[in-house]
Amino acid sequence: MMQPDPNESMDPEVARIKERIQSLIRQHFDSGSGNFYLSRLGAQLGSDRMLLEKLTGGKLSEFVRSNFDYEIGRGGEKNNVLFLLAPGSSEKTGDRPTRRYLPRFWAAFAVPLPENEQRHINLASLKFGPDPSALGGMTDDIRAIAAQYIAPRSASGSATETAARIEAWLETQHLDAERFLAKRQRSDRHGSVLEALLSALSPKDLERVSLPLDIVKTLFERRT
Repeated sequence: MMQPDPNESMDPEVARIKERIQSLIRQHFDSGSGNFYLSRLGAQLGSDRMLLEKLTGGKLSEFVRSNFDYEIGRGGEKNNVLFLLAPGSSEKTGDRPTRRYLPRFWAAFAVPLPENEQRHINLASLKFGPDPSALGGMTDDIRAIAAQYIAPRSASGSATETAARIEAWLETQHLDAERFLAKRQRSDRHGSVLEALLSALSPKDLERVSLPLDIVKTLFERRT
């Protein structure tokens, strides 16, 4: 006897987004990548994530847990960073070291957006701000960073979440992460990312941006 299609009872838009989620998950694992962070999945879904949560009345993680058979792991300082475990993997936590990006580049994604503001970044100088014309000239490579790739004020501020947002943004921009990685140097003292961030931001930037305390704590504890 033919089994009924479970998608037939779904809202058409929910069914469409479910198929898109399945496609994104398959593409990720078929490429040989490791665990798939739900923050990255959400970034790739874009407006479909908000639509899904509005239509279902629940979070993306709840929908994935209820509709797919992938095992979900947890990581991060507060154990609240969720990811889909790569098939065949025995890793249960997501505490693998994240790439160490240049402090100013990292800050473009870790510093929450001021209210009603956009963000752009000059890929050469790594200066970022709301006005692209103030970041460089006509020949400079200046890219927009959509709000979905920037830590919201309600975020935990964990390095894992920020790294996942950066990776998702780099993927959409077809950029190689290597050019934005910090080069380790021998030193008797490694400063915190917070110190590097404060030294990288201009006085005007420092007046304009604000950081939740949990993000300040994460940046202070993370070494350059």
